[in-house]
Amino acid sequence: MDILLPLLLQILKMFMLMGVGYYLYKKKLFDDEVVKQLGNFLLMYVIPSVLVTSFIREFNIQEFQYLGIAFALSIVAIAIGIVYAGIVYKKEQILEKFACIFSNASFIGIPIIVAMFGQDAVFYLSAYVVTFIILVWTYGIYLMTNDRKEVSIKKVLMNPNTIAVIIGLLLYCTPLELPVIVVDVFKSIGSMNTPLSMIVLGTYLAKDSIFKLFTSKKYYIVAMNRL
Repeated sequence: MDILLPLLLQILKMFMLMGVGYYLYKKKLFDDEVVKQLGNFLLMYVIPSVLVTSFIREFNIQEFQYLGIAFALSIVAIAIGIVYAGIVYKKEQILEKFACIFSNASFIGIPIIVAMFGQDAVFYLSAYVVTFIILVWTYGIYLMTNDRKEVSIKKVLMNPNTIAVIIGLLLYCTPLELPVIVVDVFKSIGSMNTPLSMIVLGTYLAKDSIFKLFTSKKYYIVAMNRL
């Protein structure tokens, strides 16, 4: 119960930030090109900065073992989603299956984790993020296209979040150290993650009808199945 109120307050704050994005888009202060560039900046630089800084800490064998467990549990969690989605949805319900299997671990997950457990907890969340990237660019792409040729290992390896975790692991497992000023730059960029993520999500909501969003039975069913 001690965690419930702070969690609700953080979610409320995130919805208010989404409201800012919604307002900016509806008032045409942000257009599609601006939203696209903000989204790219978020995915290419902000989230990777959060991931890298989460690994800048003294190596601890127990933490490293827990990170391995986090990877294993991430695979199990997504595997359960794949099996479950295959049971509850028909073959042609591709989008519903995809939404049921893959959650928005970066945009939504990182801000909540940081707010509730601090920056250090992103260290463990990184395991899920990398597992998510590997499976979404392999199984996820195959699910959406039904074409194995569209599956790209290159996109997995060259994804900024994958690269960020690899760099982070090198910094964590070796004596290599970044200059303090570089670490501060990473932290400064990473600090934009929560507001920028929510504002971008708010602009996405503004592109569709809020009434439709809250009255569509299908959306509620997909959300419940995902949870």
